[in-house]
Amino acid sequence: MCLLVVGLALGIVQPKTIATPSTITSIGPSSGPATGGQTVTITGTNFKQSLGWKQIAVAFGHTCAIADNSQVYCWGSNGEGRLGNGSFTIDGLCYGGTGMGFDQFECEMNSGIWVPGENHDSLTPTAVSQGGMPNLEVEQVSAGYSHTCIIASNGQAYCWGSNLQGELGNNGGSMNCSWFGFDNADNGMPCNSTTPVAVHQGEMPDLKVKQISASSSNLFTCAIASNDQVYCWGNGTYGQLGNNNSGWANYNLIPIAVHQGEMPDLKVKQISIGNDFACTIASNDEVY
Repeated sequence: MCLLVVGLALGIVQPKTIATPSTITSIGPSSGPATGGQTVTITGTNFKQSLGWKQIAVAFGHTCAIADNSQVYCWGSNGEGRLGNGSFTIDGLCYGGTGMGFDQFECEMNSGIWVPGENHDSLTPTAVSQGGMPNLEVEQVSAGYSHTCIIASNGQAYCWGSNLQGELGNNGGSMNCSWFGFDNADNGMPCNSTTPVAVHQGEMPDLKVKQISASSSNLFTCAIASNDQVYCWGNGTYGQLGNNNSGWANYNLIPIAVHQGEMPDLKVKQISIGNDFACTIASNDEVY
């Protein structure tokens, strides 16, 4: 009999999967407060010696965590390459026929040709490729709806996954990027990234990143730089980039500075972004 105690900062527990022939006999408790801090006890037999977790980030369909070795591991849906392991999941497609085909049966009923997809989802943690950040340790991770961003030990930000509206910040992606990850206006070149890519310096040259936050559902990212100012990139339809602009054409492929607005000359201590808005705590301990 073995005892493994895991500390999770989550309201819903996602148990660590143990490779066969290990057996989990009980997990308790199975849930905890949304504020985190819940200690979970997992009992079983033949546990393999494994890494512990330093930080965990949960998104709509995937989860990523930093292990004790300062590397990132992700699991769950791999649509748009959000697991960062060099692969991506694509659903089957229906070509031709007399009507829409959302599955093989419906497609063939409408005389279409069904082309099977490829499933690269993962039910267990899979290592994120080093990609554009070779030999760097990871200090922070934030998982968004279909992309993930991290801060590496060199103080730079790296992202992977969907780049539909420039949320990776690498000066790539566009409104022409299809949901299948290819640019319809650029000879079908890939616009998503299945491995980490460096975030462009944009309007924060020579600055390091202190905190990063990826939107849970609206394709944008914000970060606090070493000058304690906020920079955002990606979709700004609802003004969530903080650049005094909005509308369908308001998206940025590289980081831009958030306007000071009603917090002139204040430094930013923390940022959190939601669906289509962002909030910060400034150095006067007020929320903006």
